[in-house]
Amino acid sequence: MSLIEKASASFQQAIVLNPNNESAYFNLANFLHELKQFKDSISYYDQAIKLNPNNSKYYLKKGFSLQDNYQFEKAIACYNQILNLDPDRYTEELLLLNKGASLGAINRYEEQLACYENMIQINPSNDEAYYLKAKTLLHLNGFRKSLEFFEKAIELNPQHVYAKNCRSNVKYKKIDYVLKHLTLFSKSKNSSKKLSSCKSKKKK
Repeated sequence: MSLIEKASASFQQAIVLNPNNESAYFNLANFLHELKQFKDSISYYDQAIKLNPNNSKYYLKKGFSLQDNYQFEKAIACYNQILNLDPDRYTEELLLLNKGASLGAINRYEEQLACYENMIQINPSNDEAYYLKAKTLLHLNGFRKSLEFFEKAIELNPQHVYAKNCRSNVKYKKIDYVLKHLTLFSKSKNSSKKLSSCKSKKKK
């Protein structure tokens, strides 16, 4: 039996021993997500949510699996549910980051922009929020305005390579180049990929 099979069996055994153990379902869902078995992970997140519908972390992680499985509309709905659970600031920033990415993936750029503006309201020192806002403005033809927010991202984080590259290309009117290289999910050099394709880095 491989290590992966042993780990899976261990999580399954925990559920057999206590079918009401929400953490067992959640841990198995996380394990399956790491294996990119998103359909199965979503099912186990649903079980954890059924046992404890007030845990925002369960909805957040389910949203990550839906998003990574390209079920963007469902991911957005999942993130919206978290807002009814009075999440802490970090969780709210994280859901807005990912909700914005899902909205962008289905070309709902106005709503995507609103997500990043809300992130800035929550944490005005979040350089990634300014960077993502600038990138979204490019989709909305706000080229001049985008420079202001690329500059702000660089001011907050002088090592933000992506913001510097985008700023330079916009300045030199290489708009087609910038738009061509806008990825499906917004990522930064220091972004964590442990939870999903587009996670926010924790604030220092």
